[in-house]
Amino acid sequence: MICAISGEEITDPIVSPKSGAVFERRYIENYINTNGTDPINNEPLKIDELIPLKLETNTTSNGDISPAISVPSMLSRIQTEYEASLAEISQLRKNVESLKEELSTSLYRQDAAINIATKAIKERDEAKEALEKFSVSGKRKAEADENGVDVEQKKQRKDSGHDSINDVHAARDELFKLHKALKVKSPYQSDKLTIVDENLKDDVFGSHVDRVQFHPSTKVLIGTHKNEVLQYDVKSEKVNVWKSGLKTVGHVVYNNNGIVAAVIGTKVSFSNGDSLTTKRKILSITGHPSLNLFVITTAGNWLMTNTKEILATHPTDSDFTKGEIHGDGEIFAAYDGDEVKLMSIVSGEELASYKVENKHVQKISFAANGYWLLVSSTSDSKNSIQVFDLRKNVEVNKLELPSQAHVDKFIIDPSSSLIVVEADSGYSTYSYLKKSRSWNEIESPFQSGNRLKGELFLFSSGEDVVNEGNVKFISYNSENGSCTITKLTEEKAK
Repeated sequence: MICAISGEEITDPIVSPKSGAVFERRYIENYINTNGTDPINNEPLKIDELIPLKLETNTTSNGDISPAISVPSMLSRIQTEYEASLAEISQLRKNVESLKEELSTSLYRQDAAINIATKAIKERDEAKEALEKFSVSGKRKAEADENGVDVEQKKQRKDSGHDSINDVHAARDELFKLHKALKVKSPYQSDKLTIVDENLKDDVFGSHVDRVQFHPSTKVLIGTHKNEVLQYDVKSEKVNVWKSGLKTVGHVVYNNNGIVAAVIGTKVSFSNGDSLTTKRKILSITGHPSLNLFVITTAGNWLMTNTKEILATHPTDSDFTKGEIHGDGEIFAAYDGDEVKLMSIVSGEELASYKVENKHVQKISFAANGYWLLVSSTSDSKNSIQVFDLRKNVEVNKLELPSQAHVDKFIIDPSSSLIVVEADSGYSTYSYLKKSRSWNEIESPFQSGNRLKGELFLFSSGEDVVNEGNVKFISYNSENGSCTITKLTEEKAK
């Protein structure tokens, strides 16, 4: 006989009156002490209910097969084992069903918790947005200074000391909301455009300058001469001269908070009194659109600084040049000699890369719409401007420029609908057609009668275009030191 629990041959047999199955005494007693049931049919069973059997082990003297291993005995053993297996399977099924119920309950509770958390986050965001709208009241608006910078925000920025990388995400969210709310659209209905000179000032710096650039947000024309940075405020018509402390100025950047960064070799000097020295030659420097943070590229590295100290250093496989920061202040773009790389200025990670058409890159620029990246590049036989869509990481347009001309730079207006290309042969202008999603060359208003002389810069910010209904440019004539503000208008029908 075989025990229905262990499957072993029985030496001390005992029968359950509930199922009729035969067990080894020690196994069934142990099972009843633990579970209190018959293992075969799961009915309640006590030890004193068990019926002992007397085992006879007679064998014949003529070599006949023992009853313990006879065919009926084997069939009985098989039947007993089969019934034990069925009982075990039944118990396993009960356990599985129980586990399923527990899992279902846990998942339901988890879903409920997620729904509650989602609702709480939504209510928090709505409350935050309502608070922000309330804070931007007419009273706060009236306190804005003449440069359009909120006085209280300016004071808070000044009192808080130097900015950090941890400030970038909050600044990004604020900048994104401002840009989205502004909704800059092209103020022109046709491609027939002309220019009207609004303001002309002679000898604005009062002395010779070597290099000039213009800052649309602050309306400051910046020039450099030897170790000096001259800042001509177009609105007040005053010139501020800052002595950089360097032997000479090789490159200069002016940020939206009025801090000037002057560079030569491995040294950078800031107009707030800070200065830094890098281990390798500085190749480019660009400022964050709202924070006092600057991205510096050197041979084999790009760095983040708050003017006081280096906050982060990120090694590169090749040298980065032509650095530019996205209008929302979190993405940094630079040219590595083969591709334009997009990097996170928070983590330092590479976000995307774009293949450049020609070997020599003149300029990298993010369009004001927030989702275009424009790259101008040249070779011995080609000039082009590539337009990449950051949302799809693909090239969506390419402007083929005259190959015989030497292209210096390009300007894209705040509505992202006009591109003005400056070359040694003059200016060419391109208009964006939404229907065809392409750029078409139009008759350039800047070529009319050669009225425009000198280097051209964008004068209007996005807010200017929305408020004034036109786009303005400013040009600087190095021959006589004059600057001219020019308004772009539609030609009147003759």
